[in-house]
Amino acid sequence: MIRKITSFATALYVVLIPSPAALGQTVTYQGQLNASGFPATGLFDLRFALYGTASGGSEITGAITNATRVTNGLFTATLDFSSTAFDGAERWLEIGVRTNGTSKDFVILAPRQAITATPYAVRAANYSGPVAATQVTGALPANQLSGTVDDALLSPDVALVNADQVFSGANSFANPANAFLGDGSGLTGLDADNLASGTIPDERLSDNVARLDRSQTFFGDETVGAGIRIEGPGTNNWLMLSNGALWLPAFTLPTEDGGDGQRGGIYFGSAGDTGPDTDNCHYILNIVNRGPHGGQMLISHQSIAIEEQDRGEIILGNDGSAGGLIRVRYDDAFGRNVSVGEAGHSHVMVFQGRTRAADGLLHNAYPSIIGFHGQSPVDTFPSDPGFDYGPSGAGVLAFYTSTPWPVSDSSLVGGQEMGRMETNGWSFRGTMTYQKATSTISSGTNYVLDFGTNNYLEINLNTSPVTFRTVNPHIGVNSVQTLTLLIHAGAAKRSVTFPPWKVLSPNGTAVLPTSVPASSTTVVRLEVLDGGGDANTLARFESYLGP
Repeated sequence: MIRKITSFATALYVVLIPSPAALGQTVTYQGQLNASGFPATGLFDLRFALYGTASGGSEITGAITNATRVTNGLFTATLDFSSTAFDGAERWLEIGVRTNGTSKDFVILAPRQAITATPYAVRAANYSGPVAATQVTGALPANQLSGTVDDALLSPDVALVNADQVFSGANSFANPANAFLGDGSGLTGLDADNLASGTIPDERLSDNVARLDRSQTFFGDETVGAGIRIEGPGTNNWLMLSNGALWLPAFTLPTEDGGDGQRGGIYFGSAGDTGPDTDNCHYILNIVNRGPHGGQMLISHQSIAIEEQDRGEIILGNDGSAGGLIRVRYDDAFGRNVSVGEAGHSHVMVFQGRTRAADGLLHNAYPSIIGFHGQSPVDTFPSDPGFDYGPSGAGVLAFYTSTPWPVSDSSLVGGQEMGRMETNGWSFRGTMTYQKATSTISSGTNYVLDFGTNNYLEINLNTSPVTFRTVNPHIGVNSVQTLTLLIHAGAAKRSVTFPPWKVLSPNGTAVLPTSVPASSTTVVRLEVLDGGGDANTLARFESYLGP
């Protein structure tokens, strides 16, 4: 059982650190611990608390607990209550003890022991006279200083305001309130990258710096590189003009169609281009002033896609201004590669259609139209009104159900041609198919034969009498229309009245029939001659029994 603790050394003193450093804030307490009247030996927990009174009161700082080795009753404990715990007022030390490794309460030893001044502290409190700087350590509060330190006593590394200074180390002036007086002529080696605030006056800028408040002229040599180039790591390098215009000096490449190196243009190059290529005019988009009338836009590249949005449309041509046209041509060096006797042709105008099969796969069809030269060596037609094209010969339009594909030498491979508009008429390859309209007449006495939309009419006649009349026959000059009328009489004889056509008959009977026999089919062949109308229509009637 622990009964008492006696002080082996009642004085509390500052530990002297065996080095040139300043005295520390730790203190050493030495004592003697007896257990049951005998010097204790073993490991004990000693708790030290600092108070401002001999009894009662509150702890000045947090208690310090040390696991302390006691040998023959003697022990030494190192304590650090911090320098703020000792402000000159009286202090008492309360000690508690328990066997190490237990959770029992500490046995508080009484009475508390007063902390007295050590010889160093007594000397410090009563010392008067100079103190060597080597003896001063730690931070010295400014309110402890009075008077002025003589300049001669300062280190040579201390800058003086009344003398020239050379700073050999790295200096940082981070306060925004810092100011430098003078004209700055002595400043050298300044790095513009370190300018972080403020504004450089315009008069301090080079004449090569563009100003926003005045007109600018950019000088460049297009034979070396682009005069103005906007570059960046992304794809949004835009040149934006607000309420203004973009004007470019006159220049086009002489190798282009109509280009003479004098008239200008805007070139949108392909990816990777660094400037115009005098040997290649195939840029993505050229908007240029060239040709006899200028104002031409050229879109030329390997593939060009013009796509409309939902419910959109693509319009070629203007909204009604007279004199315009749309031209499709073949650009084989403008005819230089066409050999003698060859029918040069336009680009293939391909139309694409699709259908979906039962297996879900899509199948394509590519019908097309190609314009050919008629190969006449004589230009029989005069120039256009604007004299842009000059005299010309007759041309041919070829229609394909499967398109021929152009190859590198401008020839056409494959394809299935279905017909041509020749220089002297039409040439059809395959059968000629007409659209047929079928109707059934079960009541009424009048029926209109509309030949404006159909060349072939089929009628199931289940009533009579019926009077026929025609509408919408052609009335063109120097043209002929061929029509066919097919009448099925049904189970009974039908009384009919036809328009006043001119009847053709192989047996000489040129009379319009007034009826058609029962269970018969009557075929009427009509030729509408020049001028049109019933009076200019020739009719040939043929009948046979059966449906």
